[in-house]
Order: sequence, then structure tokens, then C-alpha cells
Amino acid sequence: MSQFAARLSAGGLMLMLVLANTALVGSAAHATVTNTNVTTSTSQTFDDGTSASVNFANAAIASTSFNGVSNLNYLVMSANNSSVTVTFSSPVADLQLSYGWVDYGDFSKVSTNVSGPAGLDLTDPNIVTSHVPDACPPSSDCGGIASLTATGLIQAPNATPAIRYNGKIQLHFATPITSISVLGPADRSNPGGNAFGFSIPVVTHTVTFNSNYGTPTTTTQTKGVPTNLDANTFSRTGYTFDGWNDQQDGQGTNFAENESYDFSADKTLFAKWTRDSVGPRIVTFDSNGGSGSMSDQTSGASGPLAPNTLTRDGYTFLGWNTQQDGQGTAYADGASFDFSSDQTLWAQWAENHTVTFDPNGGSGDMPAQTIGGTAPLAQNTLTRDGYTFSGWNTQQDGQGTAYADGADFDFSSDETLFAQWSLDPLASGVSNLSSLVNTGLSVLGPAGTAGVILALGSPFLLLSSRFRRVRAYGAITLHKSDHVTVTSPATIFDRLRRRKG
Repeated sequence: MSQFAARLSAGGLMLMLVLANTALVGSAAHATVTNTNVTTSTSQTFDDGTSASVNFANAAIASTSFNGVSNLNYLVMSANNSSVTVTFSSPVADLQLSYGWVDYGDFSKVSTNVSGPAGLDLTDPNIVTSHVPDACPPSSDCGGIASLTATGLIQAPNATPAIRYNGKIQLHFATPITSISVLGPADRSNPGGNAFGFSIPVVTHTVTFNSNYGTPTTTTQTKGVPTNLDANTFSRTGYTFDGWNDQQDGQGTNFAENESYDFSADKTLFAKWTRDSVGPRIVTFDSNGGSGSMSDQTSGASGPLAPNTLTRDGYTFLGWNTQQDGQGTAYADGASFDFSSDQTLWAQWAENHTVTFDPNGGSGDMPAQTIGGTAPLAQNTLTRDGYTFSGWNTQQDGQGTAYADGADFDFSSDETLFAQWSLDPLASGVSNLSSLVNTGLSVLGPAGTAGVILALGSPFLLLSSRFRRVRAYGAITLHKSDHVTVTSPATIFDRLRRRKG
């Protein structure tokens, strides 16, 4: 029996319930069978947590530990009509049936509560999903797999003595069973006997523990049976662990630390944290549709926010806000934050738009300006001979919306801005003095006269602030300031009339 136990152990089966005949002596093909007439029962718990009652007849329990399981390891059959029945505490759909030492004179019938005593159809591919040899050391125990019959028999495929067969049968029941039985032959032609074992495949599931802003990031626990959840190993500065929740915001189902979980499905549990009454506060930066990540910023005193490192294709970063939609409190990049409470700051983005600058008769070229949100327009670099740049306009003729050089623009849509030009009478190279007529330039003349030029000639006519009209002779000197000066020869005034009042 020790050789068979070693063989089974080498097979690596999980929990096993085994029937065997201990009358084997050495390698003899025939041996004396001692009928102990034991009829008894016990209990068994499988690795998946299923419990079962085990009833057996004409058998004794071997107490040697099998694969680390010591409560019930295998049964020792001692007579004809030996049997074992395993009744499960809950229906079982999948089962592994292992057998060993099946030889030419021995066979056993397998039945379930579904098939009845007539025997399980072991030739049905819907029931037997796999039938393979069991592992065994090189010996006469390695004859291959036995034959399976429609009446539930497992028997040697030939009558060659000393060749024994070992195998594993994977069974699947469309209607889960509540019991399975093995009945040995009524008259063993070879009292060498055979052995049977049962195991329930364990289906495992994994719980992933997420630290939820703590450290480290995640751990996992994998089980196939109800088990207490692992103790928390996460930490978070300024916080105390307060259990688990299956939603990150804590609005789902709570799980206490070390609470039992059935492991019937994969699940992610998020750490819950309670803020300590004193200590530093944490600002978490959310990209809000952007790319990249920023580490939490922890501080116990007011100070500047960490510079933004997030990006978003086609958008310009505008700053931060305490609400995702930008309706909360806004903070500029690097602005001071009081760190009086924990806070998530959401990146705020503006879609980029392009302003194109048209010289509108001028010279030079200005690159288009692409940005989002409100920002100053680029400084003008265009020129036009004899003209002064007076700003921008959304219409070429200046009848649209005007913008000064460097004025703020909201960049809410693509736009073309047209340069606007004013005649510069003082610009270098102006030779046509008639162009100064009615320009609004002030005139400083002799005898305290001052006014605006109405006409030019010899004499020229100006409108004075002291007189209604002044006809004067003299020369005009241009200055870069917005006025002209009348100089020598002496100015002659006629038809002077003082302005009343």
C-alpha cells in the first residue's frame, strides 16, 4: 500500500478520498483477503470548501497523511462487496475520479444519485470530458488507462496478469450530483483490488486591493473558497485606514478589514481613509481629459501649487478649478494654496483657435497665433511707408471690431485680423504740404496765433483760436510732435476779427 500511496502523492491530486485493498502482499498476484466487516462513516472537507459525509463498508481508514490532508486520506478495502459513498453538502457539477491498481481480475462500478444503481455511463463524452493516465513511477503499475463502460465499469482492457492500470477521469454533470458511489465486485477474482480517489476542482477568483491614493498601489488575494480578506498593508500620510469599498468613491458595498469573502467572483476593493484631525493636507491634480500625471502635493502651510506638467492635444492649459466643470474656485498655474483641507484640483482646458494677421496693404509677415482662452495678441511687426499702424480690425475696411496692438483676444474662434493704417504727415519724405490740410495738426504762429491749417499757399490760411481767420505769410517747419510752426519772414495779419467772448 505504501507504493500506491507514494504513487498517488506523486500524481499531485488535491483532496483525495481513496479506496484500496490492503491484502496486497509484495508483488503477488493473489493474496489472502481478510474481511474485517467494518461498516462505518466519517466526514470530509474538500479544498473548495464543500463538505461531505463518507459512508463505507468492509473497509478500514488508513491514518497516514495524504498530500497534507490528515482528516480522511484513503480507505482500505478488505473484502468482497466493498463500497464507499460520498454525499456532498451541496450539488457538485465537476469532479475528478482517480483510480489505480486496476488489473485483469478486478473491476468496480461507479454510480451517482442521478444515474441510479445501474451505473454511470462512462462512455458518454458529455459526462467524461477527459480520461488520461495517472502519473506513476516506472513499474508494473504503469499499464496505461483502464477501459470505461456504459454501465459505469472501470476494468483492465486485457487479461495479462501483473499489468495494472491507473488514470484520471474528469467528470462533468449537466445536472449536478449530490452523491457518488463505488461498488467493488462481489467476488474478486484477483484480491489485489483497486483504489479510487475523488477531488473537486477548485475555481479560484482574485480580489485586487487598491490603495486609493495610499501606498503601495495594489495587492491581490486569490482563493477558491470563502476566506477572510487579507489584513490591510497600505498607508496614507495624514489618514487612518477605515476598511474597504467596492467603489472608489466609497458609495458602494463596504467590507471590513479581515471580513470573510466568498471569492465567487473577481473583485476590486478600494481602501477607505479617514482624515486625521491634524497634519498636512493633500492636493490631488486631475488631468480632466489631459495627458500625463502629477504627484499629489502635501503641505501643512500655504504655498504655491506645483507647476503644471499636464498636456492636452489641441488645447491650452488655463489653470485649476475645484470643480471639474470649472464652476468652483479657480487657481492659476503656480498660484498660492492654503492647504487647509484636502482638495482635488481639476485641470481646465480651452480649445485652441488661430488668429491670422493680414497686412492690409502693409509690408512684412506675422506668423499666425494659435492659443486657447483669452490672451494678448502678438505685437505688430508690420509696416507701411507714410502710414502709422493704428491697430487691428475684424473687417478690412475697419468697420468691424477693433483691437489695439497687444490687446486681449478671447481666441474662441478662428479669426483674420486686418491691419489698420493712418496717414503719417510727419513721416520722413512727406513733400506734398497740401496733404496737411484739415489733418487736425495744431499750428503755432507769431503773435500768439494758434489753430489748425485750412489751406496752404502763399499766403496760407489757418483758423486761429484767438481770431476767426488769419491770413499769414511765412514758412512751415514740420516737427515730430503733432504740430507745425510758422516761422520767418514776419507774418502779416489782415482782416482780423477777435472772437467774441
